[in-house]
Amino acid sequence: MGNCLTLSTDKTIEPALPVETTFTLPSPLPTWPSTAGRFAAGTIDLGGGLQVAQVASFNKLWSILEGGPDDLGASFYEPSQLPPNFHALGAYSQPNNSQFHPWLLAAKDTTTAALNPPVDYTLVLSTADLDVKQQPATGGYIWLPVPPEGYKAVGHVITTSPDKPSLDTIRCVRSDLTDQCEPDASVWAAGPNGPNVFTVRPSNRGTQAAGVPVGSFATAAQVSTTLVCLKNTSYPAGDVASSPMPSLAQVDAIYRAYAPQIYFHPSEKYFPSSVNWYFSNGVDLYEKGKETEPVPVEPNGSNLPQGGWNDGSYWLDLPRDETEKERVKKGHPESALRSVYFSQHSAGAWVGAPGVEFEDGNKTVAYSSLNGHAMYPRVGLVMQGNRVFGIRNDAARGGKVMDTAAVGFGVVAADYLAGTEEAVAEPPWVNYMREWGPRIDYGVVKLPLPISLPKEVYGEEGPTGPKSKGSWTGDER
Repeated sequence: MGNCLTLSTDKTIEPALPVETTFTLPSPLPTWPSTAGRFAAGTIDLGGGLQVAQVASFNKLWSILEGGPDDLGASFYEPSQLPPNFHALGAYSQPNNSQFHPWLLAAKDTTTAALNPPVDYTLVLSTADLDVKQQPATGGYIWLPVPPEGYKAVGHVITTSPDKPSLDTIRCVRSDLTDQCEPDASVWAAGPNGPNVFTVRPSNRGTQAAGVPVGSFATAAQVSTTLVCLKNTSYPAGDVASSPMPSLAQVDAIYRAYAPQIYFHPSEKYFPSSVNWYFSNGVDLYEKGKETEPVPVEPNGSNLPQGGWNDGSYWLDLPRDETEKERVKKGHPESALRSVYFSQHSAGAWVGAPGVEFEDGNKTVAYSSLNGHAMYPRVGLVMQGNRVFGIRNDAARGGKVMDTAAVGFGVVAADYLAGTEEAVAEPPWVNYMREWGPRIDYGVVKLPLPISLPKEVYGEEGPTGPKSKGSWTGDER
């Protein structure tokens, strides 16, 4: 018989936290096409002598092991191994309930005045004083830099010692190179009235906004003060050589690398189509006062009213012939078109890459709601409204899937390419600002209880086109 060895321990082995695994994409990144611009060049020139680069290496200083999302706590990291002549702007923190997926900027001063060390530090949070489980048990300290006159701090320094850090640890940014920020997502909180840590984002967001998030965090002690991030004062339109934006060839390569695979519900009857196919199959343009004289829409929408606003004078509708109407309603899948944005009715949700499904390399997976157009990162039931009453959105993995790269896609607008050889000519339908369908009334009867329901339940006007959406020039909601 062989020898037997019995091991005994009084310690419970805790399962590894998700944050202890670094997120990586399933497949290596492709080589992006090279062009005259600065896309994927490793640094971005924000103007005013300020260059930024993404931090690639971190040292974990401590973890809080309770509180925050899923009551798993959060971990705190300092940047390390910065590129030559680059300086830290802040530290990084993230919840422990997701894989380690850091995003933090460092900066380089190409003049002599864009960056300056702080003159002092203020201790804004000591987790060593908190009655929470930590590793190491002594916890850590979060310091806010005190900037010299004319400069602002855009991040924090973290330590595991109560001694103030070196003034050379971080840099403050010249005030005119910063923009206002606001709280974004919670990283960690010690109860509803306790200290908390959160990410920040530019207050003004959109295609014309200049704010650039650093990737650092803020604390509750700063809410009463002005939160700031970086500001892009460079990149004039048409300056291809200095632009960090992708060329059309690079856009094509990016899309093919990450193109969504859209799964439809097993009971789905209605499928997407391209806009041109939709127009070519009997869609009519109606004008107020001439409802009995609809005009067929040209395949590219060239006869649609352009610009203006939705004044109720025009709308689109399906063919009057019932057979043709049903065919258009059911669509034509073959002609249809990193955090990832999942659009859901009038709003949507950004989902970080660790929370996204991938298949066939780095292609993202999305689930289309049954008989609707909302997109979700997971299968299941989502109630639009409250958890009891509302509009039901079912997402499931059926047998039909659309590879959006394979069916074909195109760029319909790119303002940043205006004035260049790659300027995009917008198809006429992009500038059709009226309704894309008639008003729908659902005949909802009066309910016996005062129940709050989504406004769509009571009827809604026809949807409007892409330029009418806030996300066309603003931020996705």
